Amino acid sequence: MLAPNICYESIFSGILRNNVKLGADVLINITNDGWFLKTGAPEQHFNANILRAVENGRPVVRAANTGISGAIDPWGGLLLKTPLLTSGQFETTIPVSNLATFYTRWGNWFTWVCWFILAGGLGYKKTIQILSSLPKKRRA
Repeated sequence: MLAPNICYESIFSGILRNNVKLGADVLINITNDGWFLKTGAPEQHFNANILRAVENGRPVVRAANTGISGAIDPWGGLLLKTPLLTSGQFETTIPVSNLATFYTRWGNWFTWVCWFILAGGLGYKKTIQILSSLPKKRRA
């Protein structure tokens, strides 16, 4: 099953994760990067698809009108990548994987655990600072 996403939807990992959980074998990204012109943005936009491939263990095929088109294997390897502002067509074979990655199964729970640990640590540090600044009781 193919799971298309349009333009910047590829930067939202949860959208593609849901598609994979619904049975997507290949992620397809179509985009209009023309308004980026010759900046670093088309490269960044392309690289977001590498992350989606690795996160979900699925190949990504990307077609961009003036940006960077290409194919990415399920492990983030570049199978094909066109230069910026280049017209053409390509043909390649992509490996399909049915691997259920940690991220596909569990989503962002690890990120949330890290945030809670960080917040708890900062809260603990602030509490210690406040307690150590309180006046000490004098002994008689």
